[in-house]
Parts: sequence; structure tokens; C-alpha cells
Amino acid sequence: MLSFPCGSVFCFAVSFLLQSTQSMANHQSGKENTHCTTAALMLTQVRTLKATFDSSFEVASTSGNAEDVLQAQTDKAQLLSAMALLQNNLDSLAYEQRESDTEFLTRIKQKLTEGRLLSHTDLSFLYEVPKPFEGSGEDKQSLREIRKERNPEEDMLIIFACNEDQIAHSIEEITASTKAYVGELQPNIFTLLPEGIEYVYTSFPEGRIHCEHFGVGGMAVAQLKAAMKQAKFQVDDGGLMESQEFKESIHEPPEYTKLKSLEQMNFVRLSVGDLGFPNGATIQEIFAKAIALGLELCPPEVGPYYRLHYANQPMNEYVYIGMNQIIDRPGRSDVFRVHCDHSGAWLRRAWAEPAREWDADDQFVFRIRKLES
Repeated sequence: MLSFPCGSVFCFAVSFLLQSTQSMANHQSGKENTHCTTAALMLTQVRTLKATFDSSFEVASTSGNAEDVLQAQTDKAQLLSAMALLQNNLDSLAYEQRESDTEFLTRIKQKLTEGRLLSHTDLSFLYEVPKPFEGSGEDKQSLREIRKERNPEEDMLIIFACNEDQIAHSIEEITASTKAYVGELQPNIFTLLPEGIEYVYTSFPEGRIHCEHFGVGGMAVAQLKAAMKQAKFQVDDGGLMESQEFKESIHEPPEYTKLKSLEQMNFVRLSVGDLGFPNGATIQEIFAKAIALGLELCPPEVGPYYRLHYANQPMNEYVYIGMNQIIDRPGRSDVFRVHCDHSGAWLRRAWAEPAREWDADDQFVFRIRKLES
């Protein structure tokens, strides 16, 4: 019997490899990087075998011919075998990364015992910038205890590679040379921060706000779907991309016949809690607060472009696009949702009725409002 293999290993492999390779490049060498390279090559092989199976599966499903079915079954067996090998490699890589993080923490402890200064790499690791620590629960507690004994204000200067006056803690302290902001999200904060700023925190290091920059525009609906398929992303948006609102959003008004040109845009990804709603909020409250902070709703086409941009999304993370809801069927208002779970990396729709209560941990993406020149 033919069936389509689960796609979770693809999502996990891409996400894990991208994050692991970056972290190991920062403080590891040797066999861990070799495992990353091996896993990347295996992932390429799995993708090739998947494309082969996709083709033979479609032929067999259409023809029903016994030889076609046998070929599809053979292709499926080869694909599943390669997926199993890839998963085993990823398991080994995950274990070695945990071991590597533990070893690196041990070296930091040794430096501190000897009274030696910690480097930029050491401090970035200690404060989990840009990735979380992967050691045991006991080691995580040890990491937190070390941080308690340090002066984060001094450490931030090394991590952010800046002077003290380049870290702002209020809108009054923001200047053109500001490299980091650590403090309350005050009205119009995101229009006042320098364009392209990388480090924004409500508190350091726990309250990281993600500032992102990528291009939007230039592709028709069919091209967007083809690009996501090529990147192995799955789409089940309930027809949002086929809606009139979406099609108009990717074209120039008023005729809506010419596609919008590619435009580089600045975005912020933050949680409902970051917006000041620890107990959750409705979508109207969320949008109103975002606008007050200097953000604006995303045009609908940001949904698929954000899916393409966020290739290394962690497993079991859900991100919603802050946009005007699209009524894609009677009585249903939806926004785009970008998520990664056991079934793969997806672009889907999410119910966004006015009465819905969103949790404090729910994340939204908004565009940074451009100031009038």
C-alpha cells in the first residue's frame, strides 16, 4: 500500500542543522562539524530521493499499473532507509552538541577559577546569545548561577561590541549610534531606534525581541507556492493566497495588474507578553499596542515570504502574521501562521476572530513603521 512518508524529519533536520552548525562554528571544531557536514549531505540525498518518490508516487497513483506501483514502493523504501540514517545522525549530533556545550561551560568555569577574563565568545555562550544552552538541567542551573555573580551591564558591552553610551535604556537615550536597547517598550520605540539595530531586549538576557530584515514582493501566487515547494515547506492556508485580498496585496494599485517590486522591509517578532499583556489579550488589543509602539500591520503577502525567510524555525514554534484578517469563507476571519511541528514546516491559516483570547506566549510579526521623509 502506498502512503506518503512523514515529513517531520525534514523540518527537524533543516532547523537543527542550521542552528547547530552556527553554534559549533562559534566554539567547536573537529568531529562535531564533521557530523554537521555529513548530516547536510545526507539531507541533500534524502531530498533527492523524496523528489524521486514524489514523481513515482504520482505516476503510480494515476496509472494503477503494477510496475509503476512496484517502482514507487521501491523508491519509498529507499527514501525511508535514508531518512532513518539521517535521523540517527541527527540524534548523534544532538548528543554531541549537548556534550560540547557542557565541555564549553566547564572551560568557562576553569577560566573564572583562574581569574581570567571571559572573551566575547565566552560571554555570548554564557548569556545564550544567539542560541539556548543545550546542556543538562544541572548544567543549566550552573549557568544561571554564574550569571547571577556577574555584572550584566559590563558584559553587555563586550557581547554587543559597543560603548556604554551606545546601549539605550529609554527612548530619551536613543541616538543614531545606539547599538542595543534594553528596557521598557515605550510608545513609538521602534520608529526611534536606528534602522537595522540587532539587539533589542525588554530585559537582558531573557527578554529578547527579534528584529528581522528581508525582502517582500516580486512573485505571483504560483511562484510563491513553487518557491515554498522547492524549499520543502508545506502549505495549507485554506485558500488565503487565492483570496481577492491577497491577490490585490501583491499587485500595484489601483489597476492591480502589475506585481509589486521586491522591497526590503524591517520587521519585529515579539510575544503578546512582550506587548504588556501577561494574561493574554484579544487581537484588537494586540494590534493597538503594536501600533502604539511604532509598528504597523503587515501586508498579507508577508505570510509566505516570512515562511521562506524563516528556514531555521525551531520545532513546535508557532508564529502569527500581524495583518488585517482575511475572510476566506463565510463566518471565518484568518491570518497566516508560520509553524514547525512533527509533520513539517508549514504556512497555514489561523482563526483570528475578534473574540479570541491569545496567550501571552503567542508570537506575532509586525512591520516597523517607516517615518515620513
